[in-house]
Amino acid sequence: MHAAASVSSCRGITHWRIIAASALGIALGLGILVGRQSRLSVVTAPACASRAEVALVIMTKDDWPLASRWLAWHGHVYGFEHLYVFDGSTGAQKDHLQDVTASYPIHLRHSLVDLNHIEDNLARWIDEIKARYDWIIKVDTDEFVAHVAQGARAPDVTTSRLGLPPARVSDTLRTAWAFDVDAIQRGPPTDGEHAKMSRAGVHKQIYSGARYRRRFFNLGSHAWHNRSAPEAEGLAIVHYHQRTYEDLIRLAHDVIVSHGYIEESDSRDVKIEKLARLDQRPTCQVNSCHKNWVVLDDLRNRTAMRRAYYARDRRNAPILRDFSRRLREIFAMYPLLVATNASEP
Repeated sequence: MHAAASVSSCRGITHWRIIAASALGIALGLGILVGRQSRLSVVTAPACASRAEVALVIMTKDDWPLASRWLAWHGHVYGFEHLYVFDGSTGAQKDHLQDVTASYPIHLRHSLVDLNHIEDNLARWIDEIKARYDWIIKVDTDEFVAHVAQGARAPDVTTSRLGLPPARVSDTLRTAWAFDVDAIQRGPPTDGEHAKMSRAGVHKQIYSGARYRRRFFNLGSHAWHNRSAPEAEGLAIVHYHQRTYEDLIRLAHDVIVSHGYIEESDSRDVKIEKLARLDQRPTCQVNSCHKNWVVLDDLRNRTAMRRAYYARDRRNAPILRDFSRRLREIFAMYPLLVATNASEP
């Protein structure tokens, strides 16, 4: 499995380019072994400039243990040169990412713009890169992109292709599958093997490079406004949303501070007072309302909420066992990139 496969968006033209990312070389499911720095090109006609199949845009902030794993997986499989990182970190992750750019050709932008204004920045960045790609996928740090073969019940760990249709078929596509991974109480979320597989519905949309307009973009890249968009059959998001309870609260707290709903320096009582004013459950009246609720409930009774968090976790089948094993193999190939300490800032 590796690296970059690009297919021309021009009708009737096929252009493949495979560049190895590891010293060992990876079989691409066709019996082709590609070594370090080697490449295979098959061009049937040079009628027009080719676009790579997909760009992966990640929005991340102060989440290095998982962000480093996200970079290793997607860089190894789809090509580091196709990763676009929009980082809002104020801690160690900012320096880590800067170091990564010295060794890997990722595209990095660092910005402290708050969540109320970040949507426009990301929409503009996608506008800048759209001519290079058939499709653009924007995800968060806890969303890993993968392919599911027809009829399979787990991600395919043998291919770097997502099998996406030509870029001009639609403005957007909806992801076909979602894997919601069960929470684990220790270790990185990617160690999780138990998950529920379901149709993704409107959870995530991807953008056509050929047809993209900024107005198509929304921060979560949800398909709420285009529910009739066709599905990208085989495209899946492995969602590590269920972190350890402590990570859940830390990340939710960072989000609502970024929105300005509370201040970092506020006392516990002041935070409760401010968040209670925004609590209109079950109605969602503000951005990231569910994160407000999580933090508010934790502030009111952490012990009870932590117990309830793990008690309601349904033990799904270990359908991600092979995927998790493959992740660990890839992480081991990048010891200087992947944070070894699951709690590393």
